[in-house]
Amino acid sequence: MTLIVSFIALAVSIVSTIYSFRLQSLDSERTTREQLNSVISELIKINAENNAMSQVPIATRDFAYYQKTSTITQVATALSRQAVYLVKQQKGIVTDVEYVSIAQGLVLSSDIQLADKFYLESIKSAPSKFFKVTNTRMYAGFLFSQGRHEQGRDFYQDALGELNNDTDFNRYTNGYTYHTWMASEGSNGFWEEAEEKYYKAKRLFGSISNPFIKDNSITYLDKGREIMYQFSNVNKEASVLAANPSLAQPNRQFPNNTETEAN
Repeated sequence: MTLIVSFIALAVSIVSTIYSFRLQSLDSERTTREQLNSVISELIKINAENNAMSQVPIATRDFAYYQKTSTITQVATALSRQAVYLVKQQKGIVTDVEYVSIAQGLVLSSDIQLADKFYLESIKSAPSKFFKVTNTRMYAGFLFSQGRHEQGRDFYQDALGELNNDTDFNRYTNGYTYHTWMASEGSNGFWEEAEEKYYKAKRLFGSISNPFIKDNSITYLDKGREIMYQFSNVNKEASVLAANPSLAQPNRQFPNNTETEAN
């Protein structure tokens, strides 16, 4: 009888220990989740502030401007390091959006190698094809910014291979991928490639049945192209089209799958 009672007491003790450990684990996970939420929120703000600062014309950038950007970099470095630490504690609770935010903060703090890793994690953890497209094209843009142009092109192509052009939403999504690809090519001086992506985006936006979405998409695309040339201080359009008149052909047949179009 004594042996049975001792066995029951041992079993209860084991169950209690497991339950207590599980509660502690859940509490730790909850705390980490709350801390990560706070850090990511601040990272998004500092990334947005840096994006706004990057729009200031070079000619008007004074000493105060560079002081502010230096502070932004310091804050981004502190926040991204804290975020990386928290991710290591509870990797399973991190979303793709958070991986992207951390990657952007790491770019600001010049930790390019780790930023690369976090961008790739955002692609792996994407919860749907749409977010996989979004994260893949952001990584492609990052690769272009690092001079890894061919790899960037490969990832833009991967993004275009996720969705067929069978709905307005998919046409808009793939058209915007071409739009961002155009910007990446142009900002790196690949004008012919930029023009090619511009016309592919425009043809795809033009195939959208909703007139409001179609017109807004094309207007935004044209504005992006205009800004691209303004930043270059030269207008490459005439020479590019003269060398490649087929780029401007408005009636070129557009296939159902973007992979064929990109090739």
